Amino acid sequence: VIWKNADLFYAPVHGNGGSPVVNGDKLFFSVDGSTEAYVIALSTETGEVVWKFERDVEAGAKFSFSTPLVIRVDGVEQLISTGSSVVHSLNVETGQVNWLVRHAGYSVIPKPVFGNGLVYVSTGYDSSSLLAIDPSGEGDVTDSHVKWSASRQIPHTPSVALVEDAIFMISDKGIASCLNALTGEVHWQQRVGGNYSASPIVNDGKVFFLSEEGEGIVVAAEKNFKKIATNALQERTLASYGVIDDALLIRTQTHLYRIEDRSTGSR
Repeated sequence: VIWKNADLFYAPVHGNGGSPVVNGDKLFFSVDGSTEAYVIALSTETGEVVWKFERDVEAGAKFSFSTPLVIRVDGVEQLISTGSSVVHSLNVETGQVNWLVRHAGYSVIPKPVFGNGLVYVSTGYDSSSLLAIDPSGEGDVTDSHVKWSASRQIPHTPSVALVEDAIFMISDKGIASCLNALTGEVHWQQRVGGNYSASPIVNDGKVFFLSEEGEGIVVAAEKNFKKIATNALQERTLASYGVIDDALLIRTQTHLYRIEDRSTGSR
């Protein structure tokens, strides 16, 4: 053991849910529990608290489960963290607020995504929206820097996948969508079946979805819907795909699968 910090106690709901993020000499994670809501940075060398930011949460339910994201805007790094009722951009060195956007959601799970000069965030329960935020502002930019929002079949649990100017996503109830990432216009929406907790991944012009029923569905990463393949593991799975080189890792209820094309000589 190099270090351990056992001082960060809070009252969680279903556990923390999000993942920690390492950037430089700091480890960031969001703590959005039943009574407390904050974002914290620890030293990767010692585990000591570098800074702690207390969220101003307006939602009745404070709990959320989102993983933060570090982005770079005009040469300056920002930590994007989505919580109940609010999205924060924080200074990675000090934890001070760069900007914030208010929303009506809670129990936020999806991770923010950055591209095309915009931050894309889902707003959680009860009725999720997808917001496209210009991250160049200061202070409360709710009314000035949300460039578009969408509310049809937005996932509560899976994160979205960004491919250039297209967003691919899957709702918890199995509706796949492709949106124009610059305007929010819907290119297509298609029921593919199943229920979804896992986030999609993209590779080689394909989008890979994985249902809770253990069915992998592959569609073309294009602005017209095209299903390429369906692969059934016939075993419950909630975890997103893992990737090692050219291999997919799939964790089901009782197994860990590694799937790859061995004809290429890789193992």
